[in-house]
Amino acid sequence: MEYDDPVEAFTIVLRHNNREFAVRDEFNGRITLGVALFIWEDGNNSCDCNRSLMIRTQCDPAFPELPCGDTIEMVGDPCVELAKPAPHL
Repeated sequence: MEYDDPVEAFTIVLRHNNREFAVRDEFNGRITLGVALFIWEDGNNSCDCNRSLMIRTQCDPAFPELPCGDTIEMVGDPCVELAKPAPHL
């Protein structure tokens, strides 16, 4: 895998208060691996407010809506699905 490979989706394990949640982020090949990693490590999805939203919508509707912060951690590396190249015609 290279940082400039297009990404289909990420599956990421997030941990908060000793509970773990697997969330999926769909990119549909529109961004590269490097950009996807940035989004989750330093961008919008690195913040508790967005991570808690993803946990609530995908895993646990009772999970609290958290303010901005960094209490939800990413566990390990994301499972990356690379986008399939378009067929040549």
